[in-house]
Order: sequence, then C-alpha cells, then structure tokens
Amino acid sequence: MHFIVTGGAGFIGSHMVCYLLDEYPHCHVTCIDRLSYATKYLSKNLAMWCDLPRYNFKEMDLADGADETIFSECKDEEDVTILHFAAESCVDRSYIDPLFFTRNNIFAMQNVLEAYRKRVEGHPDRQKTHCMVHISTDEVYGEQKHTDTVTEDSLLFPSNPYSATKAACDLILHSYIKSFNDLRISIIRSNNVYGPGQYPEKLISKTLEALKHVDRDGFLPESWKVPIHGTGDCQRSYLHVRDFVAAVILIERNARDTEAFGQIFNVGVKEEIKNRDLVYSICSMYMKLRFEKEQISEQEFVTFVKDRCYNDARYSLDLEKIHSLGWAPRITFEEGISELVQSIIP
Repeated sequence: MHFIVTGGAGFIGSHMVCYLLDEYPHCHVTCIDRLSYATKYLSKNLAMWCDLPRYNFKEMDLADGADETIFSECKDEEDVTILHFAAESCVDRSYIDPLFFTRNNIFAMQNVLEAYRKRVEGHPDRQKTHCMVHISTDEVYGEQKHTDTVTEDSLLFPSNPYSATKAACDLILHSYIKSFNDLRISIIRSNNVYGPGQYPEKLISKTLEALKHVDRDGFLPESWKVPIHGTGDCQRSYLHVRDFVAAVILIERNARDTEAFGQIFNVGVKEEIKNRDLVYSICSMYMKLRFEKEQISEQEFVTFVKDRCYNDARYSLDLEKIHSLGWAPRITFEEGISELVQSIIP
C-alpha cells in the first residue's frame, strides 16, 4: 500500500499520517503540504518520521498544479490511495478573503483529481489499484432547523464562502464519478473534528490556548478571554480526531473490498452543544482540575463579539450509513476534552 496524504502536515492530516505509519508497518506514505501558517505550527507532529525510509514529504502548493510528480514515490505494483485533506478551513478567514479559499480549496482538489484521472487513463491495471477519498464537511448541507437531520442524499445549501468551496469540490467529484467510470472516489462529510495539536483558531483549541494564560490566582487577562460570536447559542457536534481517522480507514477499506466507490458517507456524533456551553464546560473543567474550584462565572473567561455575517444555527447528520459499516465513536466528548485540558495544566 502507498498512501498519498494531501494536507498531511495539517491537523487531521498529520494525525492520519501518524496513524498509517504506526499501524501499517509495511505501507509507504507520501505527505504533501504547502506549509501554511497552520501547518508550520503543526509540522512538529511529523518530525518523528523524517528519517523513516517509507515516509516521504513533498512541499507543494497543489493550487498551482499537480501532475505525475505526486506519484513519484509510488511503485507500479503498489495499491495507491489518495487521502485528500488539503484545504483552508477557517470560516472566519473565508469572509475576509473568499477568493483565497476558492483557489486553495477548489483548484487544489481538482488538480489532484486530474493527476489521478490522467494516471489511470489508458492504464486499466491501475483502475483497480488506485482510489481517492475526499474529506468534505457537514457545512455543505447548510443549517438544519430544530430536529431536522440530513442524509448523504440531501441537497447542498452552503451559507459561507468556506462551505461553498467545499460544496463545489463535492459537485466536481460527483461529475468525475459519473463521467469517468475508471475513477474510484469516496466523499466523507464530517462534524467538527477536534483533538491534540489543533491550531488555536477553532473554538476548542482557541479556548485551550486562552487557558494557558490563567495566572496562579486563577485570573484570565481580559486580552485572552475567548471570543464567542453573537449570543453563543449556535450548536455544533464534535468528533475526536482519532475516531475520525478510524472512519476514514474503514471507508477506504470498504471501497476497496466491495467496490463501493462513488459513495458519500456522513461521519460524526449525535450530541450537540451550544458554543457558549462548550467554552464554559472546558473552562469549568480546567478550573476544577487546577484550582479545585467548583463554580466559575462565564464573564471571567468569555467575551461576546459581533456575530458572523451568517451563522448556521446547527448541523445534524444522519449517521445510519457509516454505522452500518460497524463504525461508532469510541471517545466520548467528556473523555476527549478531559485529555486536552489535563495536557495544558502546568
């Protein structure tokens, strides 16, 4: 097996690379990344593998183009899987520079897709040995009201520039699945993914970063209070990165074993939590573990800021399809958050 992990120096991608190299001692892994502000922060995650002969790193900006060079380390007899994680994912940044997200998400994905298409075109022997798994997001569906849930067949209705680029990628992939029968492609749409080593721009990692600045008296400086959009009543679901990586591997294996390529899989959890409750629960756990303080005031740790131009109220995925493959999350939200909080207590 040879895995090509695009965006492999990013948060989820680096966890994917580490899992593959650790759990599959005979596989080869090529990690491709352009090393942006976030991936440079996370590059230490991959430092342990630098001298391993079956690991190879390529610094590439896939938005500039991708060709056969992404397969340069792959031998003819190897099964090759492209795991496409590469993407800009910060919604707030997408409001500032939407075109940057178009370039880095849509162009990069289609360049990789074209490299894959050209590699198997005219080589029937590679048709069954190559596949691609694209990592999308639950945000492509747009928001769900009240108790609504969405299946893999639901309409795409993105509401911000980031999710629009991911929806565009999904539609391009769908067109290739229909147009080129020799391409094996699966799409994964997941909840918010969290875990160790995440760059501090998402709500959980930003809260943990803020808590590192609580002083010995249990006081958090005003400048480090966690900003929450609007009233903080928007709800999200959170999946631990190790559970997500396990789902990716299962889906990749399922596509190979049953030729179930061309499918979409929702991956996530059913539990939802309001943004303000999420931050409060993390801060409460930290103060209890470090200072044995049972009660805290929200105002000590949070500042409410102007809401996004449009902020989806909630997302809720129907998970029956991924559950039918035997996958279920193993790490509860409380366990995952507890692990992260304990890791930052001095």
